[in-house]
Amino acid sequence: MNPRLVRCAALLALAVPAACADPAAMARPAAAPAPDRIEMELRSWGRPMSRWSIGADGKGSLTLPEPGVFDARELVTRRFDAGATGFAEIAALLGQAERRAGQQLPCTQRVTDFPYGEVRWHRATGPDARLDFDRGCRDAETQPVLAALQRADQRVADWARGAPVAERAPVPAQ
Repeated sequence: MNPRLVRCAALLALAVPAACADPAAMARPAAAPAPDRIEMELRSWGRPMSRWSIGADGKGSLTLPEPGVFDARELVTRRFDAGATGFAEIAALLGQAERRAGQQLPCTQRVTDFPYGEVRWHRATGPDARLDFDRGCRDAETQPVLAALQRADQRVADWARGAPVAERAPVPAQ
């Protein structure tokens, strides 16, 4: 067989799929690998309100001030196990928030003195991601993200409720 013809056929075999590929699909960035751990912190006036973490295996912890945010005497950590399905539930709840990670949420309409915080997605392979938020933001575009963060926070609190205390620590000085 003619070597020139073989080379042309090979080039054509490579060029045709590329020419027919969906340009929108080619422009989309590759999806980040699933996170290994998700963490969220919530504060009010610099005081800790809640801090939680959940790993891909569903093992997690929740730290809350006791007896309350503004009269806290200690930070109490409880460990829980929600299983891999629990982690998947949190990851799904926070999917829209994760897509906004690294960006600033719109906040042109803000009510002051609401809690604020950050959520972080950690990956052993691939980039970590972080999203800062302020629950006082009233922009329509931000509301679904804040609602999802609140649902995830509540779900973790449900799992940790009644779990044994794993650690007690003094409240950091303000």
